[in-house]
Amino acid sequence: MNGQPRQSLARRLDSLASQWSNGDGGDTRIRRLDYQQAQGWALQVNAPDFSTLERLREALAQQGANVQADSAVLAPDGVSARLKITD
Repeated sequence: MNGQPRQSLARRLDSLASQWSNGDGGDTRIRRLDYQQAQGWALQVNAPDFSTLERLREALAQQGANVQADSAVLAPDGVSARLKITD
């Protein structure tokens, strides 16, 4: 792998993060973003509710990414989720 798909997806994630922080995501907070070559990106977020989390998943899919929710649990401050993102 030459790193190009990872870089392309990283740029799209950066663009989405900018858009999301400017109002689309409300009180959604990125807790962690990791990359592993064999598994892709892992995004851990806190969202106010499940519908906001679903909007984030849809926005990532619109950026051309495959997105799977590894876990999503109700927490005292909203929803805590881990998303797996691949190109």
